[in-house]
Amino acid sequence: MECELLPEKIGRQRIIMSQNKVILDNTEELISKKRAALAQDLFFIIPIDVNTELPRAQHKNQILGIELDICPKMFKSRAFSIKGTVKIQEVSAAIGYATTLIYWLSKYSSIELVYPVRPRSSEPLLYSKVGKVLYNAMVFPLYPTRGIDRPRFEYAIKLLFANLYQIQMALGKEEYYPNSILLNINTILISLGVVI
Repeated sequence: MECELLPEKIGRQRIIMSQNKVILDNTEELISKKRAALAQDLFFIIPIDVNTELPRAQHKNQILGIELDICPKMFKSRAFSIKGTVKIQEVSAAIGYATTLIYWLSKYSSIELVYPVRPRSSEPLLYSKVGKVLYNAMVFPLYPTRGIDRPRFEYAIKLLFANLYQIQMALGKEEYYPNSILLNINTILISLGVVI
């Protein structure tokens, strides 16, 4: 008698399993749509303007109308400096907006950043346990500083790029720009379904 019921039980289990798969697929689709909607809203609030086709001299990458053209490669040059109080404030604000985007995009994507960021308007921070060994600090400024904090700022920018790379790899995007924060953010937004 049990042998006769066994195929029936198997059939019911298959039906339940296929129904669960449909429910799971629908849930994943709903989550993906919600994530895209949230990212689209974020892009509406903090728009970025990037262009990969034009040379840098012809088109400046901007976030909320503020140019953000900073990368780790620039720090290798001893001549690199951000001169003028206004320029320092602009760079601080731009990095602050970019950090806010990175923070929320990681949250929307359920990605825990290796180097957590804390957006604080124009004075964002980045946390690194490794930095404790290198710089005797765990908190690094993501805004231009002078004097003793300058190496910590440079280190924080490098780690910010590592965060961008982490998000892109988690989303399955191999396109990476080692010279532009905003181009990487743009790639992340597109991979989340944002219409730019």
